[in-house]
Amino acid sequence: MPPLCTAAYGIAHWDYKFFLGGLYFYIINCMFIGWATYLLTRYFNFKQLFNTKQNLQYVLLWDILIVFMLLPGLYIAYNKWKAEENKGIQVSDKVRIELLEKRLEKLEKSINRQ
Repeated sequence: MPPLCTAAYGIAHWDYKFFLGGLYFYIINCMFIGWATYLLTRYFNFKQLFNTKQNLQYVLLWDILIVFMLLPGLYIAYNKWKAEENKGIQVSDKVRIELLEKRLEKLEKSINRQ
């Protein structure tokens, strides 16, 4: 689903996570499309409308914006990675039952002491 459709779906269903995720993805797409366009215009030596000082300011602004947009993405990716990693560590039913029985024994002992 395209990012703006995801954001609209989040609005329609009052799900702020969908809305913010779709909006964030849309903004990242726009930023990187703009950045790629800039790099290609520099590569192909298109006519520049700005002087060198303004050009440097725009480059610095783009770099700062890209870094700030990547930080939440890296955080989200790290959390998803950890969730998938933890999903792989699944305990069999037999081990779960044994762990529960041990907990029950501890609870019974603590109840009997009182």
